[in-house]
Amino acid sequence: MASSLISNLSVFTALVRRDVKVLNKNITTTLIDNIIQSSVFVILFGYLWPLMGLAPQLVGPIYLGQVMMVMFDIGFTLSLSTMLDLNNNRFIDYHLTLPVPKKWLFAAYITSFIIECFLVSAVCFVLGLVILTHIIPLDNLSIIGLSCMYVVSLIFCALLFLTCSFSFSFDWFLDHLWPRLLSPLFCFSSIFLPWQQVNAFSPRIGTLFLLNPFTYIVEGLRAGLLGSSTFLTVPLCATVTLVWSGVMALLLSRGIKRQLDPN
Repeated sequence: MASSLISNLSVFTALVRRDVKVLNKNITTTLIDNIIQSSVFVILFGYLWPLMGLAPQLVGPIYLGQVMMVMFDIGFTLSLSTMLDLNNNRFIDYHLTLPVPKKWLFAAYITSFIIECFLVSAVCFVLGLVILTHIIPLDNLSIIGLSCMYVVSLIFCALLFLTCSFSFSFDWFLDHLWPRLLSPLFCFSSIFLPWQQVNAFSPRIGTLFLLNPFTYIVEGLRAGLLGSSTFLTVPLCATVTLVWSGVMALLLSRGIKRQLDPN
């Protein structure tokens, strides 16, 4: 048992290390892209949108929603890369020949996904907070709460977008994933406005938003960064996000079986 565990862990580590090595080759270009993107966000949220009437107390909450959009983009890009491999290169066939159970193999996929998503989104997250400290108050910052929500949000995004890669056909993925799944998830959540404001305007819409996992992700990030007095609490958001992650893990398992073992 111990030798089997060590062997599986060794293959898992080698797979993750390979992906990190590939990522490291492109790290300079990736950082430049994200610094430019983050600078644009900072100018918009810190200077231009306030001139158009954006209330200062909404700069922080909506900026975190923008970080969520970055995670969406990263997730879709990585999901598309996996989909292209499944339909063209089939490098996954080599992975399936490795002496490791499938659950370890796909745990490596998820881990690599999380690492890349973290490295890219963290630039936007940290750079924005550093430059916008004159607008975004950090008096109620909870490092533990914010870190917890950031980790569970990365886990959920990894599971969601990998599920998309393995659960849909290539044509459906390209033609319908955004309009039928990702756009509703993105728009019908509290990414653009705090949930309490939406619920005060319309309890029905507020209830609808509570069915969306991204409401809990962005609200949890806001609560960890700005305090939970005006947002859903971190424990609630983390718990619901983990439950949704469990649902995504089950769907991913079914998608993998259908994709790799259709019979």
